[in-house]
Amino acid sequence: MVGPFNIIIIIACFIGILILPYFSKTNRALVALVGVLIIFFTFLVSGELNLSITLFQIIFTSRFFYVGFHSIIFILGMLFIIQICGSAGIFRFAAFKLAQRTKGRPTLLFLVFSSMAVFISALLNNITCVIILIPLTVVVSRILGIDPSPYIISEAILANVGAVIFSISSIPNILISTYAGMTFNEFFIYVGLFSLFLFGITTIFFLFSYRKKLTPPKEIMLENLQAYNAWNYVPNKGVFYRSIIILISILICFVAIPSNIISPDLIAICGAMILVISSRFKAKEIIEKIDFELLLYLMGIFIITGAMQYAGILDLIGNGISVLCGQNEVAVIILVLWVSSFLSTSVDNLPITQVFTPIVGDLITTEHMAGKSIYCGLVYGVNLGNNLILKTKNVSALNIASENACPIKKSDFLKLSFIATILQLVAISVYFIMIYDFILGLIILSIIAMVLVFLITIIQLKHRRQSIKNG
Repeated sequence: MVGPFNIIIIIACFIGILILPYFSKTNRALVALVGVLIIFFTFLVSGELNLSITLFQIIFTSRFFYVGFHSIIFILGMLFIIQICGSAGIFRFAAFKLAQRTKGRPTLLFLVFSSMAVFISALLNNITCVIILIPLTVVVSRILGIDPSPYIISEAILANVGAVIFSISSIPNILISTYAGMTFNEFFIYVGLFSLFLFGITTIFFLFSYRKKLTPPKEIMLENLQAYNAWNYVPNKGVFYRSIIILISILICFVAIPSNIISPDLIAICGAMILVISSRFKAKEIIEKIDFELLLYLMGIFIITGAMQYAGILDLIGNGISVLCGQNEVAVIILVLWVSSFLSTSVDNLPITQVFTPIVGDLITTEHMAGKSIYCGLVYGVNLGNNLILKTKNVSALNIASENACPIKKSDFLKLSFIATILQLVAISVYFIMIYDFILGLIILSIIAMVLVFLITIIQLKHRRQSIKNG
């Protein structure tokens, strides 16, 4: 039995890895590893447990070791794949070619950039997406002589929608799907399909918000766009084609090979090694760009979360949720969705994911809880909550835009990102309610639709009066 003092130390270390990296420039991996050492020495000095027993019970319990080890291998493989495919210019080339096909039509160009944001984020990750796509958007906008801000803001926000589509699309997805034992296909069916609907309603919201800012370019500007050579974004055509073939092969393996035959982490790491060997990039250069700090940070989170689970802290949180929601399954799902989203807004979503995942697992083992649905609510929450405020990915998007002489006001970004995220969370909540109680969900959906129609009508009348007044 873990004593009260040790429980306080464990909680303090967990709060430390949440707060210190977020509010200071302290290295997050260092904070996590220091937290691990404090917990180990506290157990040792207190005399409650021998250090070797503590290490064994916290780290090498079958469930913890399986999730931690396989998740780290999976993430390492995906980091190599992301780095090589990004360097090969695959997505820049595809985005620019599609932009040329739009012939400058503003709505179609907006749909192309929005779709590419979701697509790139789904295959790589949201931060890599904004790094690749926003400079390209600025280039296309300059060639066409149009305002890039509507495209940049929508891309940054929609990147988080793309991060929900596949089990490989973000690190929280990898952690949750590994723990839950969800295959690539199961994840897409349970989570990804509805994410495409979220992409649709979010895009409609942006098109309505920017209906007056999406202006067509002049004819001479279109000629300049068509004259630009998209192959300028490809450093080596051989590497480009090989990377496409290997990336498609990896995705096919994820879809076609059952995880009980070959685990996803093995597919990812083997695919990464094949990409390294087949590409002409120097291995040393690739390794230098891999975020090993992230892997150390995750290892620290795994161990501290394991200590919290061992001490019974996660059980207490799970029991609190059960008491709060009772036998109502949809209430648990919606509570996990909204709480995880707002917690992920305040702090890093990786510790939140790691804490909530075993809690959700314990809730599912009770007789009245649904299986995959609570995991789905957690996936949506920890990914989409990032858009409620300016976090790392969104700050990076604004910084990249500013570096390319296209500054965007934080207030403009926050207003749209907050409304879009609340709209997404409401849509997800209604979706789960309709699954469990279709009639109730339909009533709620009808009320929301009427409110939206009323608001749109008010906005249009206001603009019409303003036009008459100015006219």
